[in-house]
Amino acid sequence: MSTLEERIVIYRKRLPIEPSIDEDLEWMCEALGLCGPKDKDKTCMRVFKRVIITTQDGTGVTSSELVEEFGLSRTSIVHHLNHLLQSGIVERKKSRYLLRRNNLQRTLMELQHDVQRMFENMQEIANELDRELELPRRKMFREEER
Repeated sequence: MSTLEERIVIYRKRLPIEPSIDEDLEWMCEALGLCGPKDKDKTCMRVFKRVIITTQDGTGVTSSELVEEFGLSRTSIVHHLNHLLQSGIVERKKSRYLLRRNNLQRTLMELQHDVQRMFENMQEIANELDRELELPRRKMFREEER
């Protein structure tokens, strides 16, 4: 995990009607809460796509390269890169930004594991809180079937 606190957001979105790279990428960005309504020119999606492409050869991309490529302010580019970092999908190695793993599927699998670990931790704490607060405890499914 990165040193930043991660915030994983998942929205239920309809799949694209006519899949294409851009449609699928836009769907992925929206489903992960990477693109907000204020991002009218889809800068975050374009930055994310560039990170994906540069991860393939292992080089990643710098904020300076993105500023030059898109002709946007450093502030705008860094804002989107920080959002991608905070989501846990992108990581920074020195001054270069890459997917967390070497491809998008493995990156998403890693995020899924993160979410699973968090739920396991929350369930453990919830169990402890229920016990300490003497709340009625729900029987496990197998116990309910008996």
